[in-house]
Amino acid sequence: MPYADPFALPELYDIVVIAGVASPGVAKVSRGGRKYKWDKKDGPGTAGANVTFRGIDLCEFSIELTMWNSEQLAAWDVWRDLWQWDPTKKVKGKTPKIQPVDIMHPILDGLGVHWAMPVEVGQLEYQGGGKWTATISAMEYKPPGKKNVTGSPSGTQNTTAPTTAAGGTPVKSAADERDEQIVALLAQAKAA
Repeated sequence: MPYADPFALPELYDIVVIAGVASPGVAKVSRGGRKYKWDKKDGPGTAGANVTFRGIDLCEFSIELTMWNSEQLAAWDVWRDLWQWDPTKKVKGKTPKIQPVDIMHPILDGLGVHWAMPVEVGQLEYQGGGKWTATISAMEYKPPGKKNVTGSPSGTQNTTAPTTAAGGTPVKSAADERDEQIVALLAQAKAA
């Protein structure tokens, strides 16, 4: 469900769920976005460039939690630990496997982000007025596909206004309508 309606369901935007556990307090997801990788080749002594699509970068984003009671701070300890691992600690004599966490939030879902890895787990910071915040910086986990997706554009999409409506009727632009009004006014002036 990409981008749940924030006006109809604002409460969905207040939590981030990772590994099945909802975030405490109120969560704000920011700095996300889908970046595309392009290789630009300038022509010597000319304007413009040729471009080649090289793939899609991983989405990076931040989650800021605002908490205002002891229950939320206790839940923060549990939620924070889901983001952290120590590869130097052995579990049953083996180094733990580094794994991404499942993540759910309407904004991330709209970007196609379903798994994430921590980049930085921030400390608690007092904001005054009895409110505390903590920020986690994360990046999408998405293994590379097997298909090579590089390529160069071969033309453009038609993004101009349509010239015909459904049924083949010509669509008039504002300039066309203005020209018709001028012609009609000139005809009226000549007839008078």
